[in-house]
Formats: sequence, C-alpha cells, structure tokens
Amino acid sequence: MAQGVLAEVYCLAQFFLAYQPDSAMLWRVAERGMVAAQESEDPHAIAVSAWLLAEAHRDSGQHHLDAADHLTTETLRYLDPLLPDAGDDVLAMSGALRAAAGYRPPGRCGTRAPDR
Repeated sequence: MAQGVLAEVYCLAQFFLAYQPDSAMLWRVAERGMVAAQESEDPHAIAVSAWLLAEAHRDSGQHHLDAADHLTTETLRYLDPLLPDAGDDVLAMSGALRAAAGYRPPGRCGTRAPDR
C-alpha cells in the first residue's frame, strides 16, 4: 500500500513538473512513479503512472511516440483481464488509456493504431 501512495505522490509531482523547464526532473519523477506503481501491484496506480508516462513521451516530440504507444498498449494488455472485477477507478483509467491509444498527432494520422 505504501508503494501505491508513493506512486500517487509521484503522479501529483509529475502534473506540476510537466510545466517546468527542467525536463530531466520530469523524467526522473515519471520513471520513479512507474516503478513505485509496479512495486505496489495496484492496477489503478499502474494505470495512472503509465498514462502519465505515456503523456510525457508524447509531449517530448515525434521521436517518443512509439514509446508512448508501446507503453499504452502493454498497460491495456495488463488491465484487460482485470476489468470484469475492477472498480470504477480502474475502469476510468482503462478508458483514459484507450483514448490515449487512439490519439494520432499530425503527421502520424496515416499510421495504424497499436494492437490491443
């Protein structure tokens, strides 16, 4: 449970750091948040951390879009078998990740969406 709370704190910090000039700090927090979420084994914490890390990749430019797609797809694969018994928080994050998976920035509109 403590790792889940730590992951949430990292997520809150990431929301703030996304608008700061120090991108190295943002990446450090995003990666540590993902590690804490994975160690917590909490599907909601994992989904939120993955969504935020994928958004950080997308915001970093064209060369990070494949990493964002891969992270989103793998997180959805992890969540899918859990969804029948999941609470609203996990279902909501699954929806957010599905929306993120469908996002195609200009210049990538002709590419195929990641398989789920």
